Amino acid sequence: MLVALAQEIRAKTTASDPAKAMQDLENEHKQLVKELAGSKQKNLDLKQKTEILKHKQETSEKLLKEIKQDTTKLDAQVAKALAKTKFSEPRELQEFAIAEMDIKALELEINNYEIEKQTANKQEVALAAKLSGKTLDKAEYLAKRQEQEKTAQELSELSRDMGRIEAELKQLEHDLARAKDLRKELNKQQEIYDTYYALGLDLRGNELQKFLLTQVQEKLAHRASDIILEVTNGRYDLRLLDGEYQVRDAWLASEPRNAKTLSGGETFIASLALALALSETIAGSQALGALFLDEGFGTLDTETLESVINVLENLSKTGRMVGVISHVKELTSRMPACLTVIKTKSGSSLSWDLA
Repeated sequence: MLVALAQEIRAKTTASDPAKAMQDLENEHKQLVKELAGSKQKNLDLKQKTEILKHKQETSEKLLKEIKQDTTKLDAQVAKALAKTKFSEPRELQEFAIAEMDIKALELEINNYEIEKQTANKQEVALAAKLSGKTLDKAEYLAKRQEQEKTAQELSELSRDMGRIEAELKQLEHDLARAKDLRKELNKQQEIYDTYYALGLDLRGNELQKFLLTQVQEKLAHRASDIILEVTNGRYDLRLLDGEYQVRDAWLASEPRNAKTLSGGETFIASLALALALSETIAGSQALGALFLDEGFGTLDTETLESVINVLENLSKTGRMVGVISHVKELTSRMPACLTVIKTKSGSSLSWDLA
């Protein structure tokens, strides 16, 4: 019996292994469950979207219904208003509409006409009283007729004048708009003029020259500071503050002091740095490979002279050739090469002294 049952199971599972077939069925079941869950979620999303669309449709239909009701009411009101006029359609009323200014002019003309009409009626009554029991005076009638024609002609002229005045008014409006544009352009040109005027005052008062000179001085001070720091091993620093050259001594850790208070050696170092900076600025992109100093050393004391010699030696280490013209032996003896000029009665001669 068990064999028969196994054969029946195999037959229903296409003769495959029952365990494997069971696993396949479970996998298929899981897949179906997953797809069913996805379908339910999609169905739920569709229901929500359907509800939203249904709500929007109901809102739109309600709004459309209200608009139709308002339109019906407005049509009824327009029809009722038109019934009181000589127009059969709103379009005819719209085409007959005139400007507010024309309405006021016509109202004024109607008022004048009513006044003239009342005056004419009074005159007619008075005339009827005078003519009571009398025959018509043809001459007087012709005079009145001429007066009436004259009045009609004046009215026609007034109408033409009103048209001319309206045209002039439109031209004035156009001119006013043009004047506003010209005012804006005038203000713009005034700003440009003010700028050039201020620039002219600056040029006339040498303000531009002062500005450019300050820029050059700051550039020179910055470059001179680099040179001083380089040749003094970071001891001295030069800055331009409020138009005055200031020097800071790192050894003293004090506030910057005015360059006018420097000693002889410090002044020489600062002047040398500024001279080098100025030379480099004049040279532009060209390298400054040589520097010649003519005298200026004879008035220095021994300590200051030693400081100057150290600066010149450090300066030569930067790749520049430094030439010194001097009679100070302490200085010439420290130079690595000297070209000596010997004067005699018969003339002068040169000799090289290489250290």
